[in-house]
Amino acid sequence: MDKDLTHLSFVKYFLAKSIGCLNPRAAICIREDVNVMNALAILREKKVGYVVITNAEGYVVGIFTERDVLNKIKSDEQLKDGVTEYMTKNPHCELITSSIAHALTLMSEGGYRHIPIIDDFGKPIAAISVSDVVNHITRTLDKYYKELCLMADFVSDKPKSPKSDDKH
Repeated sequence: MDKDLTHLSFVKYFLAKSIGCLNPRAAICIREDVNVMNALAILREKKVGYVVITNAEGYVVGIFTERDVLNKIKSDEQLKDGVTEYMTKNPHCELITSSIAHALTLMSEGGYRHIPIIDDFGKPIAAISVSDVVNHITRTLDKYYKELCLMADFVSDKPKSPKSDDKH
């Protein structure tokens, strides 16, 4: 197979598609006046690694992640503090039409694992994570691998000749 065609196929099937094909979960949002303890309770309850922090108008002002907890929360006293003291302020947000390649590049170069997805008005509607991208790629690769194996089996099977009849 032509190397350029293989590369173009990879780009087409994985990277050029919009992040919408990842079927991102609805954004888990909390207001900026929530304390760390309540934010942690939501992370546990929703079984997620982030919450999007919004202002009173519903616009993204930050993101609070498991990483923020591990790197910034050092004592129980901090659990009473506002989440805005420990969140990542003004995170990079993307539209649902952005490409997977673009989102993956942003996360890789920016050193973060989550991107809030906003609507055309700038309000959060979903979020994606590195694991969403990896899961999509592995599921798709597995599907195509199985299809290739089936095609290879089909191509390698030689037509069976009818058994000769010894009853002449």
